[in-house]
Amino acid sequence: MKRKINKQSLCERVLEWSLEHRKESLPAILQEHCSHCVDCQAFLEQERWITDTIQNQAKQAPTGLSPERFSRVYEAIRETSERLSVPVKRGFVWRRVVVSALTACVMAVTGFWFLPLFHGETFIASKMNQQMRTLLHYKAPVMDSVSIAQAEQTLQFASQYYNTNEEKTFYYANDHYSYEELLWIRWLVKRTRVQYDTIAEDYQTLSPAKLLKKYHIPSREALPALESILNQYRQSVASADITVDGVIERVDYYTQQIWLDSLPYPLYTDNDLINFAKIHSFVQMKLQKQGQQWNVIQIADSGFCNTILKGVLVSASATNLVLQDNPVVIEWNNRTIYSTCQPKELINKPVQIRAIPDKGKSIALTIHELQEPKLRTLTGLIDTAYQTGFTMKDIHQSFLLSSHLKNNPREIDKSFQVSITGEDYGEYFIVTEFTLIAPPVENTDILLASAEPVIQASSRQKEATTTRKAASSLSPVKTTWTFDWIVGIKNNQYLLASGTTISKASYTIPIGSKITKTVDSKTQTTIQSNQINGMAVHQIQATLTGILSNGIYEFQSDGKKRVLYFTDKALPYINQKVRIQGQGIEYPELIILIDARVFQSQNAKILKGLIIREMERGKIFLLDNGTIFRVDSLTAVQNGPVAVGKTVKLTGVDEHNTFTAFIVEVQREFAIFTGKIIEINHVEKWCRMDSGKQFYWTTEAQFSMILQALDSGNIVYCKAFYENQQWMIEDLTFTQGETGDQA
Repeated sequence: MKRKINKQSLCERVLEWSLEHRKESLPAILQEHCSHCVDCQAFLEQERWITDTIQNQAKQAPTGLSPERFSRVYEAIRETSERLSVPVKRGFVWRRVVVSALTACVMAVTGFWFLPLFHGETFIASKMNQQMRTLLHYKAPVMDSVSIAQAEQTLQFASQYYNTNEEKTFYYANDHYSYEELLWIRWLVKRTRVQYDTIAEDYQTLSPAKLLKKYHIPSREALPALESILNQYRQSVASADITVDGVIERVDYYTQQIWLDSLPYPLYTDNDLINFAKIHSFVQMKLQKQGQQWNVIQIADSGFCNTILKGVLVSASATNLVLQDNPVVIEWNNRTIYSTCQPKELINKPVQIRAIPDKGKSIALTIHELQEPKLRTLTGLIDTAYQTGFTMKDIHQSFLLSSHLKNNPREIDKSFQVSITGEDYGEYFIVTEFTLIAPPVENTDILLASAEPVIQASSRQKEATTTRKAASSLSPVKTTWTFDWIVGIKNNQYLLASGTTISKASYTIPIGSKITKTVDSKTQTTIQSNQINGMAVHQIQATLTGILSNGIYEFQSDGKKRVLYFTDKALPYINQKVRIQGQGIEYPELIILIDARVFQSQNAKILKGLIIREMERGKIFLLDNGTIFRVDSLTAVQNGPVAVGKTVKLTGVDEHNTFTAFIVEVQREFAIFTGKIIEINHVEKWCRMDSGKQFYWTTEAQFSMILQALDSGNIVYCKAFYENQQWMIEDLTFTQGETGDQA
């Protein structure tokens, strides 16, 4: 039976004072008592330890425990301490031991749950990290060039979850993340509105719990959201529709198939959609799978920012690709698509790489070997016409118009023959020049515009008319045969190179045609036949000498050749030197321009810069100074090609917020080579050094120097520049101490 506590007991007064006046010092009499009482000393030391520990942890505010919860824990500990620490005269020491043990248990449980004891994190945070890492354990598959299923999975994932340029760039540049990790990073970006690169860096350096804490995201929201998006992804893996960005590499009008560089197999389409498939254009296609084939259900222009890089592949490591004479750093990874063979098997072969810029480097999306076409010219009749190409009778090939041709084959009269020039790839043909050939003209179809009108004779005049015809038949009509050229058409009149005009017939003879005409004594002019040469791009320095009576501008080239051009625009350069860039038809006697640009270099603007991006394949480029410039079919390119990494000098004008380049001069890049000449080919004008490099020469002086070096076995210095995929000798000297003159 418990005894009642003596109210006068000093131990009881120590207990009451410490609980009621916790922040005040003990009175002197109680301090004197505690100096001799072992029980009171133990009690006070325990109270100080509890108070100090809880206050220190409350200041640190560990993850998962707010200051309010600490306050409640503290109150619970204090109430337990007050209830269990009531002193009695008997067994006081035993009760103190029980109180200490219980208090220690409470603190141990509290520390286990709420103190950062697990690698700097609380037990709750550690458990959440383990749950999230379990959900994100899946490893992304490695892309295989022959694994169609994996290629489809990669493109399908990008199609379903990444739409903007930033999202697509992040996806293709970070193949080390699994699909689950990419979905988690994507959710964090949408939730926090922070950029992908920032979230990805935090994901790599912080634990899931610390990442959520940094962006103030409750774990009760994050865990269910992650489970939900992963479940949706796994249920939609076999979705039948995808959207793919890519460059059209081939079109087959017979089988109605389209080849994209981003897929290793053809896509099927119909007559309507195949009209929008233009070779080398960058498109976005929506595809639907039916059985084992993909069908195109929509074609649109793509807004994905890409760069096309071409050149000879000289190196292919596990992560980097190097093109000859191209300083751009190109990385490739598990999401790079290469349809036929591994990149290392393409070394020393010409390749085309479609890449995206990312943090000062380029990430390769596709790698393909470039085929070497045959240059051919064909003539025939169009069989089936499409908006961007056609098929021809008796030739089983798809003819595809190159990007600079604006002709619409569907508007061409199929009775006309066409002459085409371009690149023959075997199963398809890329047309670079297109000429329409008119059929033969009847004698009575075309008359001079000034010919007298025919008046119907009256009944009284018929006999006289008949008599005059009979009489006139006794003396033959004199006929003169001459050649002329059609330079333009205006108001249903052919404008001829002779300065005269002829009425236009019921069908059109192409501009640039050379005609044979007859003029009789009655001033009646008849076209007997016509022919036309091939179209070509001309870069001409000339002087504008005057205007013919029918409005045709006449130039005299520096080569003393006559150049004719008809345009509605006024050219204010009479008797002045000009530069002409145009598409025209050349004959031994003259050049007829169909479309031309006439300007004076001193009136044009000059820019210099380094090309850092190809914004549209072969057409639009970005300089390091921020200038966007455009090249067209008339632009003169010197020391080409125009490519990323090249320094260029531009001559042109500002038009529509871009710079139209009339002349692009690619600055030559020289290199110095040292070695011995070991072989010479005089016919093909090349020599080879002992290093294996092959060099071409242009002058007899260079050849003499090379021959002397070969005969003497001397070491030479060779200064050369790279042009048209070969090294050209600029200068050649012997090393110091050796004989020989500078080439």
